[in-house]
Amino acid sequence: MIFSETQKFAPWVTWLIAGIVLVMVLACALVFMSLDLTPLLKTIILIGIVISTLPIFLIKLLRLKTEFDTQEIRMNFSPLSKKVFKWSDIESAKLIDYGFVGGWGIRMMTKYGTVYNTQGSEGLLLKFKNGKSVVIGTQRSEDLQRFLDKNFETFKN
Repeated sequence: MIFSETQKFAPWVTWLIAGIVLVMVLACALVFMSLDLTPLLKTIILIGIVISTLPIFLIKLLRLKTEFDTQEIRMNFSPLSKKVFKWSDIESAKLIDYGFVGGWGIRMMTKYGTVYNTQGSEGLLLKFKNGKSVVIGTQRSEDLQRFLDKNFETFKN
């Protein structure tokens, strides 16, 4: 039995980030073009400004893919992080509503440990035998709970 989910950022988040970056880029370009600089320096600055727009395109590539089977959890927050968690290392697993943890993406040092999410506020809280904890966001909490109930007596609600 496998539970699998692929998530991406909500479209409005992508457009919000793109809009903010675009306004910043245009403001910088206007300021630098009005300065009395050499053509070479203006060209170098414009290249830097264009490079600064890359986050607009990178946000479109971000995906949180999770696969759960009876041996392990494979999580790939492409292209930033790839993790494998063995069920044998996990003390408890519980679906929670973690609320707002400062945004979406990878949030470290929250009260839940590291949180990996793309949208929403529901996730699987994993507490490890070594004392660490991680939350993996999900948009399919009911399906994930059914997977846990069917395969892990220890983690039943």
